Amino acid sequence: MKKNVLIALFMLPLAIFAQAPGTLDTSFGNGGTVIIDNGNLDLFNDVVVQDDQKIVAIGMTYDASFVASTKAYRFLPDGSLDMTFATNGIFTYSLNAEANVFDVLIKEDGKILMVGSTTDYNDYRILLIQLNENGSLDGTFGLGGVVVQKVSPITAGFFEDFGTSVAMQDNKILVAGSLKTLDYNNAPMVVRFNENGELDTTFGDAGVVTIPVIESENVFDSLVVQDDGKIVASGHYSVGLNYFAMLVVRFMPNGTLDTTFGNNGQTVIPLGADAEGFGMKLTAENKIVVAGFTASPQYNYDMLLMQFDTDGNLDAGFGVDGIVVSDLGNYDVGSAIHIQEDGKILVAGGTGEGAPNDVEMAVWRYLADGTADITFGVDGIAKVQISGQVDEALGMALQADGNIVIAGKARNANNNHDFIVARMLNDLELSTPGFIANTSQSIAPNPVAAGGNLHISYEITEATKVQIEVYNLIGALVYVADLGYHQTGLQILTFTIPAHMSTGIFYIRTRTEGSVSNTSKLIVTE
Repeated sequence: MKKNVLIALFMLPLAIFAQAPGTLDTSFGNGGTVIIDNGNLDLFNDVVVQDDQKIVAIGMTYDASFVASTKAYRFLPDGSLDMTFATNGIFTYSLNAEANVFDVLIKEDGKILMVGSTTDYNDYRILLIQLNENGSLDGTFGLGGVVVQKVSPITAGFFEDFGTSVAMQDNKILVAGSLKTLDYNNAPMVVRFNENGELDTTFGDAGVVTIPVIESENVFDSLVVQDDGKIVASGHYSVGLNYFAMLVVRFMPNGTLDTTFGNNGQTVIPLGADAEGFGMKLTAENKIVVAGFTASPQYNYDMLLMQFDTDGNLDAGFGVDGIVVSDLGNYDVGSAIHIQEDGKILVAGGTGEGAPNDVEMAVWRYLADGTADITFGVDGIAKVQISGQVDEALGMALQADGNIVIAGKARNANNNHDFIVARMLNDLELSTPGFIANTSQSIAPNPVAAGGNLHISYEITEATKVQIEVYNLIGALVYVADLGYHQTGLQILTFTIPAHMSTGIFYIRTRTEGSVSNTSKLIVTE
């Protein structure tokens, strides 16, 4: 656990320049978006923000023969490619006919872990890829940074093992997805790996846990670990004629079903023709919030948000008997979820008429009780339209300033999907644990010339890493500087103002491991 490190700098409340939550942050990329076209089908499935506020987006690109390769891009906070990462900001990995990745996390040591599947079009196997912080394959993990793992009990013939979500359980790696059973159904599964990528055979049945199924289409799409080590997985369960019901299952830390949860460890809720959870988070009270979709028998898709209590029952105090549905058109789907520090719930996905007609990238925001937050976007939803065709957010993350990063796909004029990352402004007031007021602090000179040196004086009470964050007048993060590891006591550091920074008024604050100061007003001149 990271320590709260006390830190001082003279202050101006960050909230004074937070504006228009849900609008595109025009300081990011090109008017708030970054779009990358590799010439064929490209899509980001997930996005994370590092401690230094660099953005890692992962997904796949397909060549002209529809062979899929893994892609991981790292962007600086302004949306430009981070040329220090992999090859000119881009990691590429190819294996067999497909190397698909669907989920990513940043480990405590800064390494980047991706999960998905690979196939030779005969069999599908779980794929894990671990990168060092610089984007190179981590040679201490698996075979040269890559794990390809079969977990299906089938010993011969066609089998399908998919990894869809990844989480950490202390130093163990948990992967959720699906496997092929002996009777050739797809069953939801969770697999545990050791830190080096080897299968952890002490977990479940030789490293694998699943539940009994009655039909062929079942999967876990999302995975979280509670503070007590219990594992919660959500997705869908086939209940008849391959109609999907919402599925939430809780396992004990060792992989056995938690019989105190739901019905002997499982909660299955049919809604309409189909219901599925794509994203899941825990509230501060360990309630379980799942986002996805529900479909009518006519296959009108509605965005679905459900909250469960700690026993696996729908929370009657949330929405209508635990359920919130957003029906804005023929196609409304939630793909990712985030719970803000203030308890508000963000859901990212798509809304519109559905393919081949218009779908827009969308972010919904709800109050903690499931009520639409009408202060966000328009009546609680913010949309991003790129092409007038199918644009959709598949992943979401928050930056240190609370601004929202979404990543996914944008259909272009050639009827291919392009990679897209967008950033929206947010009005989240972040907490500042451990702040010391009325102590000696200063920044000088102020004003300072672009390219010049700014001297920052502050105090810390625990040895820690230190970063400087610079914001513009609308509250967008425009620059991050990593100042390295520093000891306790009064610190006087030199920060060089980037020569390419425009002149004007900015705000600057200092961040450590577990603590952040308020902000100081800074004037940059020519």
